[in-house]
Amino acid sequence: MSQNGVMSTLPSLTRLPLLCLRSLFASAVWFALIAMACVQSSVGQEPKFSREQFAAELSRLAAICERLGLSERKIICEDWLVPAADDREILYLPEPGGLWIQPGPTLATKSWGRHFSSAKRAYAVKLAEQLPEIAKQDEQAAYRLLWRVLRNDPEHEIALRAAGTMAKGPIVRPRLTQGRVPVQDFGWEARTYSRVDSPHFTLLTRADAKSSRRIAQQLEQFYVLWSQVFYPLWATPGILQSRLEGKGTPWPRHERSRVVLLKDRSEYLRILGVAEDNIGVSVGYYAPDAKMSFFYPAENLEATLFHELTHQLLMEASSIRPTELPGKSGGIWMLEGIALYMESLRERHHYWTLGGWDAARGQTARYRAVRDGYWPEWDEFTSAGLETWKTDPDITRLYTHAAGVTAAFMHHLGEDAKQDYLKQLVGIYQGQNNSSELLSRLGKDQHTAKKQYQDLLILSQTQMGDYPTAEAAQTQDLVLTASQLAPEQWKALNRFTKLEWLDVSFSNVQTKDLQWVAGAKSLKRLSVEGTAVSGEVVSFASKIAGLEELDLSGCAIGDDDLQPLKGNRSLQTLWLTQTRVTLATLALLKSMPNLTTVDVSGSAISNEQWLEFVQANPRFAP
Repeated sequence: MSQNGVMSTLPSLTRLPLLCLRSLFASAVWFALIAMACVQSSVGQEPKFSREQFAAELSRLAAICERLGLSERKIICEDWLVPAADDREILYLPEPGGLWIQPGPTLATKSWGRHFSSAKRAYAVKLAEQLPEIAKQDEQAAYRLLWRVLRNDPEHEIALRAAGTMAKGPIVRPRLTQGRVPVQDFGWEARTYSRVDSPHFTLLTRADAKSSRRIAQQLEQFYVLWSQVFYPLWATPGILQSRLEGKGTPWPRHERSRVVLLKDRSEYLRILGVAEDNIGVSVGYYAPDAKMSFFYPAENLEATLFHELTHQLLMEASSIRPTELPGKSGGIWMLEGIALYMESLRERHHYWTLGGWDAARGQTARYRAVRDGYWPEWDEFTSAGLETWKTDPDITRLYTHAAGVTAAFMHHLGEDAKQDYLKQLVGIYQGQNNSSELLSRLGKDQHTAKKQYQDLLILSQTQMGDYPTAEAAQTQDLVLTASQLAPEQWKALNRFTKLEWLDVSFSNVQTKDLQWVAGAKSLKRLSVEGTAVSGEVVSFASKIAGLEELDLSGCAIGDDDLQPLKGNRSLQTLWLTQTRVTLATLALLKSMPNLTTVDVSGSAISNEQWLEFVQANPRFAP
C-alpha cells in the first residue's frame, strides 16, 4: 500500500478480466504516445509535420492500430493522405462526410482520436505556411489548399478566418423552422412546410425532417466543392490573398439560392408537370426563370442534385451575369456537359473526387465513342441550342457525347485546354457561342479529333492501376471496351462485387479472366463482343442469376456452346451477330421464356429463316 492509501482502493490486477487487462494495455500504449507527443510539442510553439513526416506518423499509428485490433482506425490512417490522380480532381471539405470520424467509446479509441487529431493539426500548420506564397501565383490552387488545411484542422485560425462562413456550412446541423407565411405559387398554407436558411441557400421543404436535413447539408457541401472547381468564375482576383492577410475583405455576396424539396413524386409532378413536358422522367429540375431548383426525396438523387445545382449556381452565384436564357443561341452541349461532369462528384469517406475513368457517365461515353464509333458533326453539335436538342430523336447520345467531351477538356487535354473550355462556357452564358473553336484542341480536323477523343476514353493499364477494393465494391457500371490490360488486372475485376453492367468488348480479355462472373450476384448486362473468349464463357454467364442481356457478337460461339442457356429464365436480350450458330439454335431460343430480343445477323441463319421463325414466335418480333 502507498503512503497516501490510493493503491488500497484499486482491485488486484490478478482479479481483472482478460478484456480489462487488454484495455489497460491498449490505453497504456496510447498514453505513452500522447506523452511523447507532448514532449515533442514542448520543443516549439507550433508543432508541424512535412508531408513525409505526417506520412511516417500515420504509418506508425496504423501499425499500433493493427496490434490493438483497431481495424477501422488503421484504414483511416492508411488512407488519409490521398495521392494525386491524373484523371480526376481531389477535393476536400472541412470535416469529410459530416464528422464521420468518431473517436470511439473505449480509452484506446479516444486516445487514438486525440493523437490522430494532433498529427493532423501539425500537418495543417505546415500546409498553411504555404498559402500566402501560392496565393500570389495561383489563387485557385491556394483556395483548394485552404480546404486541405481545414480538412486536417477545422479550427485552424488563419484558414478559418479566410474561409469565413463557408467553413461551417457543410458541417453545421441544419435547423428546420416552420414556414410562417403562405407560399402562393405552390398553394402552400402557413405552417404546412418548413424552411432552412443556410449561408448560401434557402430550402423550402415539405419532405420529412430527416430527408430535409440531409439535403440542406448536401447543399452547403456542394457549394464548397463547386466553389473549388469554379473559383475563377465567382471570386474577385486578389481576394483570397487579402483575406489571408487578415484585411477582412468580404467574399462576393449573392442572394441565397432557393431550393424546393417537395413531399413526394406526386407533388413534384403536380407542381412542375404542366410547365415541363418531360418532367415526369426526372427527379430534379432547375427553373432559370423562377430561379429555383425543385427536387423530391428519391433513390440516387445525389447525381441529379449536383447536376441541377451546377446550373443554378453558375446562373446565380457566379460573376458571369448571363444576358439571356443560356443555350438559346446555341452551345447547349457545354451547359449540359458541365452539369453532367459535376454529377461525377463522389464522396470517398474522407475526401471527394470529381471525374475519373470510373464515373458513371464516363462508362456510357466510352461505350458510345469507342464501341459504337459515335461522333456527331462538330459544327452541328456545338451550334445546337436547347430547342434543337429537345426535338432531336438522338438526344440521349448527344447528352452522352457532351459528358465525354467535357470530361476530356476538364482532365485529359491539359490546363490550357481546360481554361479554353471554361472561357467558352462563360461565352455561352453571355450569349456568345464560339465553342466550335475548341475542335483544334482535339485535333487538326474531325477525323483526328475523333481518333484522339476515342483514345482518351480507352482505359489503360496505368489508369486502372491498383484500384482500391473499397472503391471497386461501389462501382456498378464498368465499360472496358478496347482496353489492353495485364492478366492480373483482368483477374482483379472480381473485386467489383456490385457490378450491374460489364463490357469488355474488343479487349484482350481471355476466357479464364472471366471465371469470376459465374458468382456475380448483381450483374445484369455482360458483353464480350469481338473478343477471343471460348464457348466456356457462356457456361460462366449461365450461372449469373439475374443476367438480362448477353452480347456474344463476333465470338467463336456455336450451337453447342449455347446449351448452358437452355431454359434460362432471366435472359431478355441475346446478341449472336457474326457467330457460328445455325438453325439448331432456334429451338434453344424458344426454351427461354423471357427472351424477346435476339440478333443473329451474319450467322448461318439467313434473313428468310429468321423472319419465318419470328412469324411463328411473335415475341421475337422487333
